[in-house]
Formats: sequence, structure tokens, C-alpha cells
Amino acid sequence: VGPEEYAGALLTALRDTDSTPGTRRAALEALHAMLPRVSDPDIARVVLFLATPMSSYLNGETVLADGGILLT
Repeated sequence: VGPEEYAGALLTALRDTDSTPGTRRAALEALHAMLPRVSDPDIARVVLFLATPMSSYLNGETVLADGGILLT
């Protein structure tokens, strides 16, 4: 990583995909009942931020975007 290159990572809560098994799908539904804001548009906003120069002060950081699930 050079002086004009930045590295970052995004950590999310459970995501609903086509390959989500039934047991995890039930957990995901319970999660969404508690935190309805865990959604794809919210995650997309964080990805957009990380992809722009606005995030240049963050380097080597993992951004947690889980809608507050870690706090519950």
C-alpha cells in the first residue's frame, strides 16, 4: 500500500442470500425483527464511503456495519 493507496475492510451482520440455510434464515428474521435497519442500502452506503476519497483518513481499518446488533 503506497502513499495514495488505502486499505479497508467491511464487516456486516448476517446477510440474506440465496445460499442462506434455513436455520440461519430464522436467525436472520429474528435479527431483522430487532434491527430493521440492517439492509442492503445501509451496507451500500458504507461501501460507497470506503470507495471514495472521503475515507482516505482510514487505513487498515475494519468498519463494522451491523445496524447495532453488537450493542444488543
